[in-house]
Amino acid sequence: MSNQVIRLITGDTIEVRTGAIQGIGPEGPQGEVGPMGPQGAQGDTGATGATGPMGLVGDYGTILTLGGAISVADNTPTKLKFLSTVLDHISGAIDNSGASTKLLLPAGNYFVSGWAAWAQPSGTAVGYREIDLQYNTTSVAGSCQAPVAKTMKVGGATVLVSVGTSAWLDVTVTHTQGSALSLADARLAVCAVGPGPVGPVGPAGPAGPEGPASTVPGPAGTLSATTTFADLGG
Repeated sequence: MSNQVIRLITGDTIEVRTGAIQGIGPEGPQGEVGPMGPQGAQGDTGATGATGPMGLVGDYGTILTLGGAISVADNTPTKLKFLSTVLDHISGAIDNSGASTKLLLPAGNYFVSGWAAWAQPSGTAVGYREIDLQYNTTSVAGSCQAPVAKTMKVGGATVLVSVGTSAWLDVTVTHTQGSALSLADARLAVCAVGPGPVGPVGPAGPAGPEGPASTVPGPAGTLSATTTFADLGG
C-alpha cells in the first residue's frame, strides 16, 4: 500500500484499516490424484448360511421302474418286466428279451430293494400282496408279504447280495385277491457297496538325486581268451 498524507482538522477522527483487499479469482484446475491409501481393516465375518439339502449317493447304482400298469392273475407268481431305466451306473446287462427283466450284476456286493404299488380292487380287498427279489432266478434273496390295507404299496426288504462272478436278479409279485388285480407300478433299486474299481496308475514321480560314488573298487576282471597277432613290419 502506498504512503498517503491526510491532513486533519482539530477534532476530526480517522479510522485506519490494515491489510489488502483480496478478490476471489476463477477456480483453478483440478489437482492430480493422490497416492492410494493403505488397505482398511477386514470387516466382520458374515453370518453362516442355511444348511443345504441332504445329498443323495447315486453314482454307483441302478434303478428300474415298471413303466406302466399291468394285470396280475390271482395267486399266480408273476415275474416283472421293467421297461423304464431311471439310472444305470453299475452297467449291468438289462435283459428284456423274455417275459421278465433279468439284471446281470458284475462280481461284488450290493444292497437290493424293491416295492410294488397295487391298485385298489373294485370290491372288498382280501388276501395278501407279496413281492420277492430273486437271485439267480430261483433262490429268493428277499421277500415281503403284507395283508391288504388302505395303503396297497408293498416294499421288499432291503437285502445284501454278494456276487462271486455274476448273477441274475429279477422280481416276482403275487396276490390272493380272488380275481385279477392291477399292479400300478413297481421299482427295483440296486446299489453297489464296498470299495469301487481300481483307479488308473498315477504318473511316475521325479527321479531322485544321484547317490555318492562308491569307495570300494570293483572286482578285477578275468582273461577268458587271447589272440596272438604277428609283428607286421618291413
